[in-house]
Amino acid sequence: MCWVPEILTVSMPSHIVPSFSDMRKFKGVRAIHMQRINRIFNHPRLRKLLVKSRVFLGIIFVALLFVYGRFEFYYIAFGVSFLGELIQMWASGSLEKNEILTVRGPYSLIRNPMYLGRFLVIFGGILLLSNIYIILAYIVLFYFYMINRVKREENRLRGIFGEPYLDYCREVNRFVPQFKIYAQGNLFFFRFQILLQNNEHLNFLALLCFYVAFYVWSRMR
Repeated sequence: MCWVPEILTVSMPSHIVPSFSDMRKFKGVRAIHMQRINRIFNHPRLRKLLVKSRVFLGIIFVALLFVYGRFEFYYIAFGVSFLGELIQMWASGSLEKNEILTVRGPYSLIRNPMYLGRFLVIFGGILLLSNIYIILAYIVLFYFYMINRVKREENRLRGIFGEPYLDYCREVNRFVPQFKIYAQGNLFFFRFQILLQNNEHLNFLALLCFYVAFYVWSRMR
């Protein structure tokens, strides 16, 4: 005879195991909350207000970094911000807005490299605050800002470029860079003149001035 081990079964109370209807209710509630959040980020008046006050908000953000920023995370923050700025410069040196369908440079790997770069630029500054709650709040807010703005831009570009843009969207990821280069793209494209036209050199100088000023300020405190 051979010994066959008994299989131990554990039964859970029925009120603990979620039913199919419970899961459907949860998904429905989540969808409602997501719609409300997206409605806020697409509110025309709120968007206009943020555009008009972005310089003022930027000044407040920089001031808070000087007051509460910690030098311990300076070099990590510097590296993250400048990685983002390099991505933005590469994208700005490839993008001719509304003139051609840009599928060259970083756009041959990802459809929205500017937003990826912008996220990293600001994220570097957020790291100076060394507060996990602020970091998580920034990630959530930027996600909703980015996803809603990109959807509006996609609708506009679809109307301008039509089917070629739809083909591009089918082949290239929206936010996550891919290893496969878009068939009609040129990964190594970059024109300094286009970068100047998009004023990205001003953003680079502003970022450089901030980190130099923060370094000096932190050493003097």
